[in-house]
Amino acid sequence: MTCLRNEQPELFIATLCGLGCTVIILTVQLEVEHVFRLKDVQSSRTSDNIVDNLAEFVHSVEHVRFWWIAATHTVKCSMVNRTHEVWSNSSSLWASQIMNTLTGRFVAWLSSGNVTLIDDSHTIFNYPQYTTEWAIPFQNVPKRSLRVSK
Repeated sequence: MTCLRNEQPELFIATLCGLGCTVIILTVQLEVEHVFRLKDVQSSRTSDNIVDNLAEFVHSVEHVRFWWIAATHTVKCSMVNRTHEVWSNSSSLWASQIMNTLTGRFVAWLSSGNVTLIDDSHTIFNYPQYTTEWAIPFQNVPKRSLRVSK
């Protein structure tokens, strides 16, 4: 069976998100593009602020990620756009990548202020993370499902 996005969209997405739970994946054809630079502005916000302004956050940038920290009713936001700016740490390439990957991301999690990272796309999008990750199409997210009682 061949499963294409435009011919069987529901099966395609289920297989893509399930990483093979619906079928055994024998071959994959990927369309790739050259590396590009991203500017990632990370900040902490209240969960109520995110819920009340979700559409604004989602539509204001090319890529957005939210990490909900339930115990504190805090959400870490990562607002990402393409840029031609230079790396955020200008010392050297390897030092810059180490600082952005380790220090920058760790500081962003500890900080309540904004932290800005500028690096190549594969560095911003791929980072060590030990959690499950879920993506929901924006049009399928009712506001009432995002409210969590204290």
